[in-house]
This record gives sequence, C-alpha cells and structure tokens, in this order.
Amino acid sequence: MTGASSSRSSRRRILTVGDVPLAETGPNGPQSAASIFEALGEVAVAPASSPIDAIVLAMNHESESADLVRAAESIRRLDPTVQIIAIVHEPPV
Repeated sequence: MTGASSSRSSRRRILTVGDVPLAETGPNGPQSAASIFEALGEVAVAPASSPIDAIVLAMNHESESADLVRAAESIRRLDPTVQIIAIVHEPPV
C-alpha cells in the first residue's frame, strides 16, 4: 500500500494562476498557467499517469468574486477531484 501512495505523490501536479507566491520551485514545483483558460486546458488533457491535484487561483483587486466562482465551477466540471485553492487579499462579500 505504501508504494501506491508514494508513487502517486511523485506524480502530483499543482497549477498556479495569477500572482501566487509559493516557496517550492524547480522541476517538481508548481507549474504556472498564464490564465484560467490555460489551466482548464491543462486539466482537460492531463493524463491519468500525471494528474493535476490542485489549482491555486490568485484573486487580485480587479477580479470579481463571480469570476472566481465561474473558474471553480469550470474546473469542477472537467475534474471534480482537483482541489481548488483561492488566495484573496480581501474576502469577498
């Protein structure tokens, strides 16, 4: 059993969209997507051997909370197992 979980953890992929400050960089670090549309494309074509486990969305001051909700819904339609993490400067009302 331990082999399967370690095997999966070595294949994990994290995508970031927007200005996301993350500590880990390099070949095993998160991949950056230029836009939510690029991230959606990555989720759509991700092979089972290299799944995308999480998408980190940075919501800047100009973004609306409706945009964040639409992005999350779109990700969920493609793959409901992807974790969605939103980074906001001010919580939406």
